Amino acid sequence: MGANKMDLSRFAEVAAANVAPEHREALKASVLDFEAWIKEKTRYEPTPAEAVVIHYPWDVAAQFAAAEPNQRMLDHARLLGHGDEGLTGEVKKRLSAWYLRLRDDNLVIEYNPHFPPEPGVSDTGGWAYRHREEQDADLLIRKNGWTRLTEEGQTIWALPDEDLWP
Repeated sequence: MGANKMDLSRFAEVAAANVAPEHREALKASVLDFEAWIKEKTRYEPTPAEAVVIHYPWDVAAQFAAAEPNQRMLDHARLLGHGDEGLTGEVKKRLSAWYLRLRDDNLVIEYNPHFPPEPGVSDTGGWAYRHREEQDADLLIRKNGWTRLTEEGQTIWALPDEDLWP
């Protein structure tokens, strides 16, 4: 990752959604001006752990956060951010089994807050396993209208080579 990888555009969007419509564009511009100033004055570079959070592909609603697919994505993020020393034995076991399932069954996960509950996937809905299609490439995820996949995220959210599994 190169220097100056800070991206406050998502913050600007979320913050703007919480102010009166007539002030939204001004708030976004102010946040982005502040970001430009920080980049100019510092050599900010996120840690690997910060990078995976910055590039998380979804804004997951609270009622879907505890679902197994989201938890495995967060475990994957922890693995990339901290290495397997940051994972408990149980988490390593679950993450390896999840990678194996995605690889062997040729699956990806898809998030959409309108998905109904699915036994064994999510009691509250929001998640589904899908058979991998050509458009999914080597990603762990299926891109849809709820997905924000950055260029760096294309690498972060790919199924790692088996020798990198915990």
